[in-house]
Amino acid sequence: MNGIFISYRRQDTSPYAGRIFDALTREFPLTRVFMDFSGIDPGEDFVKRIEEEVQGCDVLLAIIGKKWLSIVDSAGNRRLENSDDWVRKEILAALTRNIRVIPCLVGQAKMPHKQELPQALHTFARRQGLELTDARFHSDMSILINTLSKIIKRGAKKGKLVNPVPSDQGRTKKRFDRNGEMVKVVLPDRRSGRLDSKSPKFHSEKMIWLDIYPVTNRAYAKFVQENGYSIKSFWSNDGWRWRKKNAVMFPAFWKQSKWNQPDCPVVGVSYYEADAYAKWAGKRLPVESEWEWAALGGKGYTYPWGSHFSSIYCNSKEGRKSQTTAVYSHPLGASLTGCYDLVGNVWEWCDSWWTREKDMRVIRGGSWRDSAKMLRISRRERSWPTGRKNNIGFRCAKDCP
Repeated sequence: MNGIFISYRRQDTSPYAGRIFDALTREFPLTRVFMDFSGIDPGEDFVKRIEEEVQGCDVLLAIIGKKWLSIVDSAGNRRLENSDDWVRKEILAALTRNIRVIPCLVGQAKMPHKQELPQALHTFARRQGLELTDARFHSDMSILINTLSKIIKRGAKKGKLVNPVPSDQGRTKKRFDRNGEMVKVVLPDRRSGRLDSKSPKFHSEKMIWLDIYPVTNRAYAKFVQENGYSIKSFWSNDGWRWRKKNAVMFPAFWKQSKWNQPDCPVVGVSYYEADAYAKWAGKRLPVESEWEWAALGGKGYTYPWGSHFSSIYCNSKEGRKSQTTAVYSHPLGASLTGCYDLVGNVWEWCDSWWTREKDMRVIRGGSWRDSAKMLRISRRERSWPTGRKNNIGFRCAKDCP
């Protein structure tokens, strides 16, 4: 018996439902959350399994997007009017059982009115909905999680749940340990997750602070304004020689409006410039293993948010933006450690060499011009330290005392 059943339409809200599932399974045991793609084993009778789950759940989440009401079948008839439509059957079963049904509104969807629903679902319009917005996803999910916790606890007291949610799940605690615009990341003493054979191993357990966002043009402007390019102490020896030889005083695309918007990540910066900025800010660049663990967050995910890709999670080629976006534009793509834009938008410089020859530097995360395959956490790439491209930026790290 599961506590939470997630009802959704694949054509309407599949990416949102996957994100919600990932968030819930970080707070509740996996066996207490049911979603079809993860809860049904190969060869299992999915009709029987879904019927069992919806009849045994304590709360049903109806994920509603903008197309939820209007999606039609192959004959052009609205699917909600079909008594065999799975979404209709799931919601109707929950309403008939008189359990809690929570409409979760995503993608700026509105709560359906009674007259827009089939007569069998009229009472669904009376259920209080919860809007899960892109800009406030984590805080909105906290409201949902607290509500679900209360429902499941009541069910446990009544003897309805075989395995109630453990009390030490920390559902009401602050999720991330933050210091200004940085988040604390605990590095393990060994590798975890699906990584390729070239990925570095972790050597010792420690904690670091890592920037929540890539460094923006707004932040980098202070370095330029305070003559960071003219102060030798911020630069490595190789970096200073390169800067002097090429008379570099600001990023390559600094004066181009397409690339210099204040809240977008700074681009056109070489490894040397990123390293100098980090020292000026009292920080450093993360080594590759630190970046990777911040993206993995202790899970074996393909992407920081989970294993299902959609352009709603990040700025990639699939989104067709063809340029950088503001670093807060894709809150659904945050990692479990609380970092945003770890994949997509811009590649990020790491303080690691590509090979023992020490000629090229590692970059991680993919960018706005890359497709989903290039945005996998395990993907590694490299660039000459003098490279100043419009799809490479960086974020900073800092050692915890």
